[in-house]
Amino acid sequence: TPISIVSVGPDRAQTIERSSENSSELEFDKQWIMKTLQKQKILGIGWHKTGTTSLGVALEALGYSVQDSSIDRKPLYDNNIDQIISQLDGFDACQDCPWNLIYQDLYKAFPNGYFILTIRDENEWLKSVSNHFGTTNNKLREFAYGTGLGFPRGNEAEYLARYKLHNASVIDFFADKPNQLLILDLSKNNGWDKLCSFLSVDHPKIPFPHKNKRRKSLTEKILTKLKRH
Repeated sequence: TPISIVSVGPDRAQTIERSSENSSELEFDKQWIMKTLQKQKILGIGWHKTGTTSLGVALEALGYSVQDSSIDRKPLYDNNIDQIISQLDGFDACQDCPWNLIYQDLYKAFPNGYFILTIRDENEWLKSVSNHFGTTNNKLREFAYGTGLGFPRGNEAEYLARYKLHNASVIDFFADKPNQLLILDLSKNNGWDKLCSFLSVDHPKIPFPHKNKRRKSLTEKILTKLKRH
């Protein structure tokens, strides 16, 4: 009896069919189908401070389990990519560092996956990074930006260049597979529309989450009001 299952992925609805004549083959077919579906992970590969946390919360609201940056990073520094990727086992999705640093390896591991590049205005991004991290050194940032560049304050040019390079490289990598990449700018206030359309899921009846959003100072609020009048 043929087994048919509809797999909704980057190529949209796709029917997977396998035929079997006995129970042992039937069980094998079930395992093959489940393995195929499990490969369709959702991979947030946007640079930090582009709404990666908000994306993770949104995916959780849609029912997905999400791995963030809270992992064992030693394999990354040792260039043990397989061990890094193994930390996605049991999760439907991921977001933030170090996943954005290894997006090509993630594609090799999950060629049917959904890839989401979160972006934001370059000047706003640089301001956010500088305000958030300041002169606090960090090994992961030094790995991402280069030796001696573990903090943004005073290294703004290098940080902006790395941010722009990442976005351009991702877009170029997926140029021949556009159905697998969603470019998401959460400042456009259309997060649910674009995300749900990309994943082929229903739009939830809740506001799109915006996490780690910097509150405006009193001076900024006054200036904003003055500009409106």
